[in-house]
Amino acid sequence: MTITIAAMPAYNESHSIADVIQGCKKYVDRVVVVDDGSTDNTVDIAESLGAYVVRHEVNQGYGAALRHCFEAARNLGASSMVIIDSDGQHDPSEIPKLLEPLRDGFDLVIGSRFVNGNGKNVPIYRKFGMKVLDVEIHCRYDLEDCSSEHPFIHGPRVLFQLLKDMEYRRPLYYFAVPGLIMTSTGVLMGLKFLQDYILGDYLRFGPTLLMVMLTIIGAFMIFTGIILHAISRMIFINEQIRR
Repeated sequence: MTITIAAMPAYNESHSIADVIQGCKKYVDRVVVVDDGSTDNTVDIAESLGAYVVRHEVNQGYGAALRHCFEAARNLGASSMVIIDSDGQHDPSEIPKLLEPLRDGFDLVIGSRFVNGNGKNVPIYRKFGMKVLDVEIHCRYDLEDCSSEHPFIHGPRVLFQLLKDMEYRRPLYYFAVPGLIMTSTGVLMGLKFLQDYILGDYLRFGPTLLMVMLTIIGAFMIFTGIILHAISRMIFINEQIRR
């Protein structure tokens, strides 16, 4: 017997979660709600509608809630699971679109927000990075009170975490490669200035300063990337040994 589940992280979504749960129940066998420390009656509403509820005593963030969605699906013996927002942005009626490719043998399906031809404007580098199946879904941006965090607080935190991930996982790519480009540009500029000087031209302060800065900063980034790469490799090896 195959069991399909719709799972949703929720944080103070009492105004919308009932409609989402009722919509999901039309297309899946079970609905899982991971309440991330809500202070309203989100849990009461979810339980009254028959949802399988996992509660966090305190707010742990979207990542922790998502992890418990997967744990709940495993505990319930689910064969497939759809993650959906509890604030009403995602339309539950499109759940069958996501489940159909799974029945055809795909392991992972991601619903695309680019519908009605809007995906034509997606940059080539992003299209290249889409290595899993995309299914077009509708996403509502006309709803109010959907964001649980303030953008001026959440944005810098996401940026800081991204920089940490860049530093730890791919330091050579994010530091050494740009550094090499900057250093090479500085060296080429220096050779051009040297040629002009030999031919009798004067060195100009602005371009010369730019050349020096590119060379120094680029070299610093290269060495930083190499050092961080060595450190990350040591950490990885130590983790492998501990396992």
